[in-house]
This record gives sequence, structure tokens and C-alpha cells, in this order.
Amino acid sequence: MSADTDTSTKPTTLTVSQIRQATKLSHAHKLHRTTQAEFAELLGIPAATVRAWEQGAKQPTAAALTLLRLVAKHPDTVVPQLEDMAAKRAAKQQKAV
Repeated sequence: MSADTDTSTKPTTLTVSQIRQATKLSHAHKLHRTTQAEFAELLGIPAATVRAWEQGAKQPTAAALTLLRLVAKHPDTVVPQLEDMAAKRAAKQQKAV
């Protein structure tokens, strides 16, 4: 195998869009692709931020990149935790209203 075709040593870099689209929410239909708004809510950030990341207008911070990598690598563990946190944020906001 030539060096040009050997990808085993090259790091796999996923884009924010690929991570978002691969993220499956527990309440969603199995074929549902997570929207930018849903992903933003999951992460606790504005949808405009996810959109800016995906369009390349902004880059995620180091902390955000770490979280995105965790979501990509361990979705079965991380996504339910993020969903719990999002539900708590929503409940807190509802109480404040």
C-alpha cells in the first residue's frame, strides 16, 4: 500500500456538521437527523453558534472542541447526560417565567 492511500496513521477529523448529524437524540426517530437548533439546545449554546461553526465563520473554543469530540466518540454515554442537563436548563427557565 502506498503512503498516499494509507489512512491508518492519519487522524480522522470530523466536522461539527458531521458530529451534529450523527448525534441521535433519545426521543427522536432513528432516521431523524439532529437539527442545528436541537444540537445547540443539547450543548446549551445559541443555534447561531452552531451555524457559524458549520459555515466556518467561527471556530469552536478548546472546551467546545473537547465536548464535540466526546459526543462523537462516546455518544451513548455523553448524549443522555447532555439531554438531562438541557432538560434541567429548560425546567429552570420555565420556573423563571
